[in-house]
Amino acid sequence: MKVTRLSIYLIVLLTFITGNSVYASVIEYQDFENGMGSWYANNVRTATHSISSEFNYGSGSMSFKAGTSSCTGSCYTGSSYDNEQAVILNFNVNSFVQDFSFQVLEHSYGSPDSVGWGERGWVEIDGVKLSGGNIYPTALDQWFDYSFSLNQHVNTLTIFLGDITYRGAMFVDDVSISTTSVPEPKSILLFVFWLFLFSLTRSKDERQLDKIGV
Repeated sequence: MKVTRLSIYLIVLLTFITGNSVYASVIEYQDFENGMGSWYANNVRTATHSISSEFNYGSGSMSFKAGTSSCTGSCYTGSSYDNEQAVILNFNVNSFVQDFSFQVLEHSYGSPDSVGWGERGWVEIDGVKLSGGNIYPTALDQWFDYSFSLNQHVNTLTIFLGDITYRGAMFVDDVSISTTSVPEPKSILLFVFWLFLFSLTRSKDERQLDKIGV
């Protein structure tokens, strides 16, 4: 009888552990359907930004648009964006970030339509370029998914969109930031309380058997 009860306790414990594992929890999701939310953007030189209905990812109807500018050449400095035609999209996280993802689309206005003529970018963490965080769509009018595993505390996340020309723009949509969540302390208390209630449900015969050592 004691072995049987112990087995039940172990099953309940395993259920509690597997049901309260560490998991990813979304702390910020922005689809720009209702404007910028807590995001903010800075324009560099003549580049412009707006919330646009030209392109959208998924079921929504809006996205963030970076472009166009009045630049017809030499819009990319190569080393610094101090004088580059760019839009800098920022979000103050101030939290541990596990994953960061978003969708990007490049569009060209006018002729010829050619991808790579301009418009590219990167991700920055607290003002520092993220290794492997380059943004460079390889086709026009097609959404590309950019996902990064950060696993670090982040103050500010930045999506830098540069080399914006007079006939080009980049669109950003469905930005998601997730963190690591763990079971709340109250879950542990509930588990202990459940065990206590279970112990009270033992039959009179079980308690009598315990007394005689069976």
